[in-house]
Amino acid sequence: MKKSSPLSVSLIASVLLIIAMTAMSPVSGGELPNSQEVTITKSAAAKWKWILNRYAGGSPVTASENSFSPTQFILNAGNSMYRVYIQNNPVFGVGLYTFTTGPSHPVGANQNILFGDGIPLTSFNTIHSYSSGKDYIPFGLANSIPGVTAIGQYGTVTPIGMTGFRMTYMLPGSGQAPDALTIISDLNVNGTGPQDSFIEVTTTVINNGTAPIAIGIRYLWDSKVAEDDGPTFQEINPDGPVRKTEASFSASQFEQYEIRDNDVNPRPPTFSVRGTVTGPMAMKPTLPDLLQYVCWSEAVKTGFGYRIDPSRDVATDGVPCQLDQTQGGDSAVLYFFGATPDTALIIKSGGMQKISASVWAIP
Repeated sequence: MKKSSPLSVSLIASVLLIIAMTAMSPVSGGELPNSQEVTITKSAAAKWKWILNRYAGGSPVTASENSFSPTQFILNAGNSMYRVYIQNNPVFGVGLYTFTTGPSHPVGANQNILFGDGIPLTSFNTIHSYSSGKDYIPFGLANSIPGVTAIGQYGTVTPIGMTGFRMTYMLPGSGQAPDALTIISDLNVNGTGPQDSFIEVTTTVINNGTAPIAIGIRYLWDSKVAEDDGPTFQEINPDGPVRKTEASFSASQFEQYEIRDNDVNPRPPTFSVRGTVTGPMAMKPTLPDLLQYVCWSEAVKTGFGYRIDPSRDVATDGVPCQLDQTQGGDSAVLYFFGATPDTALIIKSGGMQKISASVWAIP
């Protein structure tokens, strides 16, 4: 694939102008906790520019190292084990997210659970309507991909205590959003200590229309462990091989998976990230009908469905699946609930569907 061009410092003013001119998304249900200023890294800036070019139709907005400080737009919550970060910018997006460890986690503070170093850019959920053919994603930028609707303009954020956030999107059922849906995305840290804490991503879709609707839900989780943007994948319980190339699974085959760094870092593996599949039962996950280990920079080009290439290396430093300024490859995990028309989630008028998946880190 074509690599990102060098980041342009001359366009920083465009970023700051948009931030200054953008009003905060409506908020209800209490004060939103922990808005904070952050510093963007080179790898995050490279991916941010890439996403903007993809989803904003080549919008002349970029970022540079040490230039990103949207104090009022990135929110975080959690406990001493994990932190949840969300984007709350109606121009760029409402509901993009990332996760890190908290100050007391055994693997260390501020370690990536998903890519971003606390800056939510590259992980998000898609709701696909088989009824209308639309893919709904939580960006706030102008739509640039046929069939994709950015729903940031319809989104509001409320806190879940001090441990997470709820994003609610009210789709009108007309225009660019022809499906009358309420989409609720909850990102929350459960538990209190190192043994029982985990991050849960829950999606609820309510059909406000008069006819049944068929949908699919996709989670795109951009992996990163320390500085390795392309960690490996392994099925756990029963255990499978350590994988470096794209793979697709009937998710009922194993209980969980492990993401582990394999290069770039001084002494890999540094630590591991686990994700739910059939279990652990204490986390009460929803069984996805399809799970994929993929190249992020390819998967992010698609709104919903993705065709893997079993020969594509996503976990070795310097492979084509890697953007400038990133290291170690560029791997991600895709969850699908209702991956095909035959397995679609059917919601009757006035009905709802709810699904959940969780992630955590171990030494």
